[in-house]
Amino acid sequence: RQVLSHPAVYSAFQQMVGANRVRDWLIHQGWRLRPGMRVVDVGCGPGDILDVLPDVEYVGVDISERYIAQAIARYGKRGTFRAGTVD
Repeated sequence: RQVLSHPAVYSAFQQMVGANRVRDWLIHQGWRLRPGMRVVDVGCGPGDILDVLPDVEYVGVDISERYIAQAIARYGKRGTFRAGTVD
């Protein structure tokens, strides 16, 4: 668990277990997201899903401040990121 608290390790693990393929399927087949839609991602991690999202209004929330810091560093103003719970 401690190891996965590092954003780079978490992202590598997600890729290794096939999460990227699942995300791609969800976006294009399951959710059918289109540009301009609004997305709230609870448990967004370091925001890796933004690599495959169309141009949407994105809000990512995660309890890990490390993950949120990484998301902000990688994606800047492409989304709004908040560390904390959804309370």
